[in-house]
Amino acid sequence: VIGAAAAAAPIIPVAMISSGTQTKHTDVSGLGGTADQQVNITAPTYDLSVTKNSSTSVTVTEDGKSTFSYTIRLTNGTASPVVIDEVVDTPDTEVSYVASSAKFDGSATTAFVKNSTLVFPGPFTVAGNSYVELTYQMQAPTCKAGLGYEYNNTAIAKTGTVVIGSDSTKQTAVAVSGAC
Repeated sequence: VIGAAAAAAPIIPVAMISSGTQTKHTDVSGLGGTADQQVNITAPTYDLSVTKNSSTSVTVTEDGKSTFSYTIRLTNGTASPVVIDEVVDTPDTEVSYVASSAKFDGSATTAFVKNSTLVFPGPFTVAGNSYVELTYQMQAPTCKAGLGYEYNNTAIAKTGTVVIGSDSTKQTAVAVSGAC
């Protein structure tokens, strides 16, 4: 079985060919149970939430681009630590990542663009009953003074085959200056 199963899977003897001799493994009693051994490989459950927020202030530059700060908070509601394999942001099509701006709990981390998404490869450990934050900046065009802009995006965290998603975050900006 690869990945999580819908129910416990039975352990059955394996036929193996090694160095030209066929060996059949039939003894599963060493697993500490009955002859009808099963292993539980169903997907684990997580009390993990992913929330995404954007800055309330926007820096507008004279070249018609605005810079927004984003924060993704990963909150673990259990006593055991959880390891996040990666975090993926799906930004609005008009928004682009500001290179080298990503930080995980205040320390620089890696991010790369893949198929119109922004990927933060882990592992990221979230201690029990706590949270961690991933922060970064994005840029978007805000070319004409007085014109309003809205940019939407979402984020997900992946741990194994489990995907935990955030609500959509809307960044609103009103350009006070700028030219394209």
